[in-house]
Amino acid sequence: MRKHLLLTLLYACSLQMALQAQAIDFNRFKSLESAGMVPEDFTRLASEKYYEDVADLKSKSRSEQKDQEEFLFASNFLIDEMLHSGRVIFGDPVTEYLNKIKDEILSSNKELSDDIRVYTLVSNEVNAFTADNGIVLVTTGLVAQAQNEAQIAFILCHEFSHFYKKHAIDNYVENQRIERGVGVYNSLDNDEVDLEKFKYSKELESDADEQGIKYYKKTKYSYNAVRSVFDVLLYSYLPFNEVEFPKDYFNDGFYVLPGKYFIDTLAEITAAEDYDDAESTHPNIKKRKTTMLGIIDDDDNTNRFEYIQSEEQFKYVQKICRYQGCEMYLYDIEYEDALYQAFLLQEEDTSSLYLKQVIAQSLYGLSMYKNAGSTPDWHRYYKKVEGESQQLFYFFSKINAKELNTLALKFAWDAHVADPENGLISKICDQLGYEMVNTSEYAFSEFYSAQKVEKYKASLAPVKTDSVGTTEVTNTQSKTSKYEKIKKETATVDEKAAYWKFAFADYVDDSNFEDIFVKEEEEEGDKKSSKNKNDRPEYHLGVNQIVMVDPIYVEVDERRDIPVQYEAAESAKIELRDKVKTSAEDLNLKVKYLDYHTLKADDVELFNDLSILNRWLSEKISHLDEEVYMHTSTNDDFLALSKKYDINNFAWMGVVSFTEPESYKAAKILACIYLPLAPFLIYDIVTPDRSSFYFALVADAETGKFKMQYYNSNNMRNSDAAQKSNIYYILQQIKSKPKKK
Repeated sequence: MRKHLLLTLLYACSLQMALQAQAIDFNRFKSLESAGMVPEDFTRLASEKYYEDVADLKSKSRSEQKDQEEFLFASNFLIDEMLHSGRVIFGDPVTEYLNKIKDEILSSNKELSDDIRVYTLVSNEVNAFTADNGIVLVTTGLVAQAQNEAQIAFILCHEFSHFYKKHAIDNYVENQRIERGVGVYNSLDNDEVDLEKFKYSKELESDADEQGIKYYKKTKYSYNAVRSVFDVLLYSYLPFNEVEFPKDYFNDGFYVLPGKYFIDTLAEITAAEDYDDAESTHPNIKKRKTTMLGIIDDDDNTNRFEYIQSEEQFKYVQKICRYQGCEMYLYDIEYEDALYQAFLLQEEDTSSLYLKQVIAQSLYGLSMYKNAGSTPDWHRYYKKVEGESQQLFYFFSKINAKELNTLALKFAWDAHVADPENGLISKICDQLGYEMVNTSEYAFSEFYSAQKVEKYKASLAPVKTDSVGTTEVTNTQSKTSKYEKIKKETATVDEKAAYWKFAFADYVDDSNFEDIFVKEEEEEGDKKSSKNKNDRPEYHLGVNQIVMVDPIYVEVDERRDIPVQYEAAESAKIELRDKVKTSAEDLNLKVKYLDYHTLKADDVELFNDLSILNRWLSEKISHLDEEVYMHTSTNDDFLALSKKYDINNFAWMGVVSFTEPESYKAAKILACIYLPLAPFLIYDIVTPDRSSFYFALVADAETGKFKMQYYNSNNMRNSDAAQKSNIYYILQQIKSKPKKK
């Protein structure tokens, strides 16, 4: 009895510790991280998983065997890339919750349950994906939009059916038959080929729905969720709620934004269930919904529930996903969406420091892109946006760069005052202050202090009236000429029009605020190189130690059926790492390696570090592609890693090798008629075009900028000697001290 009591207490303590470890502080929200042991899906080489899958194949013919092998080859490597993208997580509260639903669905099917592994994909897309190997990825966007646990369960039933029926590999094999014109497909034209592919995909989706409802009926989940889940899918392109964005949201006292920046009539929501699905991979919503309701129409819903875990747990996990959505909108440079999502969440958490930060970061991003005159390709024009969030898209399309700069700094400084220890917000304020003076060309003296606002307020005081409302006219007023009155009225109107002058009334007298307006040369940006006599870039960073992040190797051979040579690249990447190590030792450069393929089961902390670094790099490059120089949303996480490893410089290095069929072959064959050139051209015709590209990026975690951007390309084969030469030169430039002037 005492032993049982002790075990119970130990279990209770461990459960309490686990809950505390996974408790989320929404006031200072941090992006979701993985926890626990690293699953084998993340640690094993993709090639190992491929050969294991091939051994289990059962094919009807040699051509089918070949197609299946091609599919498994590509899918294993692509899934591996996804798992190591920094967006897939395990052991976190969301993944744990999803796996509880999985266990509930497959409680009577242990074999299938063991084969399926559910992970969370950190993305605002409302979706779930199933790989042929049993990996199911559920997006945070889906959990954020779902109305209850039962709806998620229905979608999981659908995904589990895809795996059970092997739809992914089946779809690939059938598509290959369609493209080759095998059997019934032998007389199709190009348009008909595409339509047949869509048709077959829809058949598989319908099959997954029908198998999925069988799994669902074995659970205790409510049938009402089947009726409502299709509405979630239909309107998934909209935010998780539709709430009017107030036109006075940004206003503060006399800082009142002009009405011309707001739209009076918003675009209607146009989603329809019965859309044309001829060129869609899924049947339209109406067809799917009608079929499912027909199957459950006569079934009793008694003792069926929307929540089996608990409604409280669902809402907690959903709130995490909605907060995570803000993070991902910032990361994906979708700033209007980030701001609107934060606004929606403020309805419940009005004083959240994190939501203040999201709004400040969104305005900062919008301002920096407008100042640079840049718009990302994926940005949505306001006329393409439906529902309440269109107000924000319209507003930011109309406000000019100078006024947006002012608005961004106002909210950034508000966030700084609320949370002065927030390093990212401090850096944002500094950069926006620089932009105010050097890009928007404002003078600090143009902005009103609180004292000046009071004087202005007094000047607008209404004329006194007597007890019955008769206006008192003073001798001074009666003597004022018509022209003086007009000038005075015009001046008042001008003062009112310059609403931006009132933006910083609470902060103008703060010397710390004034300091960010100092006109000076901006800190050195992402560093460009000089060239040596061999036309190679020179940097001479004088760095003694670096963190080397997961070297990259890509090999593409356009002559092959599968151009991307995944397996060759996998082994070459391991060799590349060894070459880096050898050169670093020769140069006495200390290198800390962070690499996915050296992960062990207990390396979850390393996995999380790599995820942060991948996200930082991806976002940074997105900004640089648009020629916008700004701090990333993961700036503070990057800096924290620098302090953790006690190393300030992080490096990414890689090789990309291309092989293409010889170009202009026909022209060169004709040219061979001129016999003196024939020996040379014949050799050229049979020799493929090759090119190699070597790169290295070194980032300073303190500044969040690149100290080194090395690129070198040539039209030669990617030889072992060329790799070693470039690697040694890159590391030498990192290690060598700056030249004396």
